[in-house]
Amino acid sequence: MKTIFAVIISTLAVAVRSALIISQPLQSSNWKPATTVPITWMNSDRSQSLSGKIIMDLMEGKDSANLNYVLTITESQDASQKMLKYFVPSDLPSSKHYTIRITSESGDQFYSSIFTGGSGEAYNGQLVQQTSPVDSKDSSDAKDDNSQSIKNSKNLNRKNNYNDEPSKTPKPDKTTESESVNPFGLFMEILGLLYRWNLL
Repeated sequence: MKTIFAVIISTLAVAVRSALIISQPLQSSNWKPATTVPITWMNSDRSQSLSGKIIMDLMEGKDSANLNYVLTITESQDASQKMLKYFVPSDLPSSKHYTIRITSESGDQFYSSIFTGGSGEAYNGQLVQQTSPVDSKDSSDAKDDNSQSIKNSKNLNRKNNYNDEPSKTPKPDKTTESESVNPFGLFMEILGLLYRWNLL
């Protein structure tokens, strides 16, 4: 009995996870080639969280029942993230009938609104070069890593320059330096002073 109850709960959980709505792109969206665009989605029941992996494809066509596959945006996206930044291929042909298709782990498929995208020649089934999603946080992290690398390089150069300086031998302190005294010379200097002062 407990096993049957667990299966029912699991089935309901899968159904909840598959109730997905693609909120972006909108019908008014225009995917321009070589630009970064957001793709967002949510659970139709906002009180429920999303989980599992999803596949995301770009499709094209006027007939929603007979769409053309264009390219795969991602094959293993974490559904709980609810957002993906995607770099539109520079060779994406123009069309007013693009749509995003998301496929859940259970095989359920969901579609976005039809939107405009591409440029130049109209889409007619030609091959489009696939690109990878672009995450702004990763880009920012890469920039920070590059800045840190430059900073470390400067610090290393500064350290090397310091080590390359010739060592300076400290000068002896005159107050502690021992001086040798010539008794005969000192005696002659005293005699000279006495003679000069007419004391001899």
